[in-house]
Amino acid sequence: MNSNTHSPNPITAQFNRSMRKSMIDITQHQVAVLIKVPHTQQGQKLLKTLEGQIKEELSSRNTAYFFSEFERHKNGLWLIGTRK
Repeated sequence: MNSNTHSPNPITAQFNRSMRKSMIDITQHQVAVLIKVPHTQQGQKLLKTLEGQIKEELSSRNTAYFFSEFERHKNGLWLIGTRK
């Protein structure tokens, strides 16, 4: 058995697939971030644990904006930042 090959974790693979579909729209007065919510419960739990880190990273990279809390609309999480 080759120790370099491993099967990917299906939860992580599905989570990463959802994250690849995320979008960020930066305008002069607003930053809008859309994160697609994973279909699986485990993927949603993983996203929930990372929400604080995502918000902190966006805040540190876009210091001219105040960010609200995440809001869920259908199958997406929105994070809206407005200019200070």
